[in-house]
Amino acid sequence: NTDVVFGKGVLDVDSVLKALSDVGFSGMISIEYEANPQDPSPDLKACIDIFNTAVKKIS
Repeated sequence: NTDVVFGKGVLDVDSVLKALSDVGFSGMISIEYEANPQDPSPDLKACIDIFNTAVKKIS
């Protein structure tokens, strides 16, 4: 399965966001998650929480 919650797979969210910040990226970012189509909300919330924590680290 390639769809996992941030922090459970190989993506280093902190490093990706830091790299985007370093090059001056100011666009939109979207999260695509299809592992649990019946009820993706809890997993998406977990992804958003991890994303927001990573953003705070680089701000």
